[in-house]
Amino acid sequence: MSKTLKAWILLLILALIWGSSFYFINNALQYFSPFQVGCLRLSIAGLILFPFIIPQLRTLNKRQLFGSICFGLCNAGLPAFIFAWAQQYVQSSTAGVLNALTPMFNFLVGILFFQVIFKWNKLAGVVIGFIGAIVIINGATKLGIHSRTLKGEAHLIHYLAIVFATFLYGISGNIMAKYLYDVKGYVVSGLSYFSFGIPLLIICLTTTDLGDKIMNIQSVYDKPIYSILGLSVLGSALAIILFSSLVKASNSLFATSVTYLIPFVALCWGIGSKETIQFSIYVGLIMILAGIAIGTIKFKKNKLIKIKKV
Repeated sequence: MSKTLKAWILLLILALIWGSSFYFINNALQYFSPFQVGCLRLSIAGLILFPFIIPQLRTLNKRQLFGSICFGLCNAGLPAFIFAWAQQYVQSSTAGVLNALTPMFNFLVGILFFQVIFKWNKLAGVVIGFIGAIVIINGATKLGIHSRTLKGEAHLIHYLAIVFATFLYGISGNIMAKYLYDVKGYVVSGLSYFSFGIPLLIICLTTTDLGDKIMNIQSVYDKPIYSILGLSVLGSALAIILFSSLVKASNSLFATSVTYLIPFVALCWGIGSKETIQFSIYVGLIMILAGIAIGTIKFKKNKLIKIKKV
């Protein structure tokens, strides 16, 4: 298999996995609470990845360990619970589309806090993307779309929670680029999932009815269970390994293009689940993707033409 073909296959698999995560969250919430969904997602992924990262732990210095903890808080610790809480009200398709704001925040946070070089095309992309998000949120709240959700109509705070989660993803992306550039992605993620997931799982088992719910599960084929496994095994553990392989098989720019595909997978799941998808979501998605495209354009510097004297 050629390297190019392998890269495209990995890209499509990743898009399918990450784009399905929002659908899995909605299914898991039909049985588990948002806190339980987050704890199970992090702990199962951490247990799967931990054996792979044990040989790497001794090589990590204090900077890398501290960076991994900060990365984990912004990339795994908080967003897992924020998405689960918000998706009690927000449809999975809408959550998947709003998740595409992550590259916008990655640039914005980099400019404000991480000394990333300012470029006008990136700023224009951010502005266009945020306008697209406003179109989506305004359309959803104005029409009162709340079909196929667990607790009724979504309000502005629920959409803003998802936007905040993408802001945290933006922070984690910059932490990875500046402080963890010399550590493999699956090592950082595995350490993050394990260090946050296991303590939280113990708290969840002792303070909620998670144990009783697990004992009452009839089969692994029950929708909430396979959704939890989809989130943790596929969406968290396997996906980060595949992403590391994708970067190795291509480059970081090609790998991040998965951002373009994730919303379409989420929309397909939403349509298949008979969610009500209003026209403003499509308009907003086009604007967000246009913003990402504009922000990733690289302009070549003009080369000076030297005129030789005759």
